[in-house]
Amino acid sequence: MSHTSVSYYRHARRSSIKSLMISPAAAAPVAASPLILLVLLLSSILTSTTSLAEILHLTDNNFDSVLSAFPSSSSLVLFQSHDCRYCNEMRDEYENLSNDELVRDDRILVASVHGPSSPNLSLRFNIRSYPTIIYLRNGRMYEYRGEHTSQLMRSFVLKGYENQGEGVAIPSPITLWNRMEFYFKAARSELGDAARGELGMTGYAMVFLTGMVLGLVGVLMYVVAVVARRKLKDV
Repeated sequence: MSHTSVSYYRHARRSSIKSLMISPAAAAPVAASPLILLVLLLSSILTSTTSLAEILHLTDNNFDSVLSAFPSSSSLVLFQSHDCRYCNEMRDEYENLSNDELVRDDRILVASVHGPSSPNLSLRFNIRSYPTIIYLRNGRMYEYRGEHTSQLMRSFVLKGYENQGEGVAIPSPITLWNRMEFYFKAARSELGDAARGELGMTGYAMVFLTGMVLGLVGVLMYVVAVVARRKLKDV
């Protein structure tokens, strides 16, 4: 998988993502002339077009709400980190993609996520390296593995994703159980590496301490069970 970087998003699709902000003057019941209505209509159209050309910055807090509010079922999401050299190198290409006429005509949302500050999203989509680009379309997920040029990424979102078949279902939001399961698997993997000697003396120390902790927990559980059994006999 090639590597790249992403640009930061100022704000996208305000009219779809959050309620329209209406000033007190605009809220007053004033009879609007046809000219004013025309100006407002043109302004709305231009704002919508400009927003689609921007890169939307998504986080743990707004990811699902923004995507569900956006008037399209297609979103290209770049997971990146500010200190990722490959991410920074692809910045211009990703910006060019967001301004691509064909991408805008197909109403594809171009977004980015700063992985280190959005751990839930990184865990949810199993992000293991930066940059990682995923394409969400009609409830399915496809991972882009090509070179990070605007032309190739455009070809992927317009048609190329079909080469991956039906893709996979978009993962559900992270729950507490998911997080515990992830940490358990990570700890088991680390202990496995340590037991095989891949972490040197530090790994052996980790295995020894883990064994001691588990031993103490076992003893504690045994003591609790014995005390509980005696209390039941006394009753």
